[in-house]
Amino acid sequence: MRISKLKLIILLVMSAIGVWASSTVLVIFYSLNQQLPLCPTGTYNVFGYNIRLDCGAVLSSSYSKVFGVPLELLALVYFLVNITMVFVIAFGSDRAARRTVTLLFAWRFLGVALVPYLIFIELFLLHAICVYCTIMHAAILIDFAVISYLLFFGKNSLWKDEDELVVDSLGEETGAGGSALSAAYHAESIPPSQRNRQSPGTEKFIRAMNLSVERLLETELGGSPRELGRATR
Repeated sequence: MRISKLKLIILLVMSAIGVWASSTVLVIFYSLNQQLPLCPTGTYNVFGYNIRLDCGAVLSSSYSKVFGVPLELLALVYFLVNITMVFVIAFGSDRAARRTVTLLFAWRFLGVALVPYLIFIELFLLHAICVYCTIMHAAILIDFAVISYLLFFGKNSLWKDEDELVVDSLGEETGAGGSALSAAYHAESIPPSQRNRQSPGTEKFIRAMNLSVERLLETELGGSPRELGRATR
């Protein structure tokens, strides 16, 4: 995998929430013609401002469709494309992944550019707020903030280090032995100044990983690293 599991989750989580929100509206409100859950109707005072929650009013307005297509359907497509591109970045070829990152940024920028217009319609033209629409707006904004941070402002790049990718690929090719090699790599990458502070249990784990690597080399190369070193002298 080209990016870490944590970054994969961060890139996917808000789009998954957006898929849930848009699908809920499409199925319950448009298909079943039922009242949406978690969307109470009423006026609420928030920081001195009266805000009217009314999903029905927003979703039934003339602004809720574009050429007869519900905005929630377009939002669903938007989030699904988001998810597809993230998986291409994580698991696709190197060339496809590099190109898709640019496309993902542009795609999310397109989404974030439309959000202010949609919020303006709710607040100033309809004078009502839809909870599900707000969830989708938030998902779009956070998605864009995440990709922008990872690409331009993060201390670590979006991609894994080249050495890390090589070790991970060894793990995929050699099974358990490769997994031990990968674990040992990450353990050995701890700075010496911090390694001295490790607990006895952590030091024992590192020694066990190094032993696993030696055994792996014995299996693959037909001898221990020390024996092979003497043979080459």
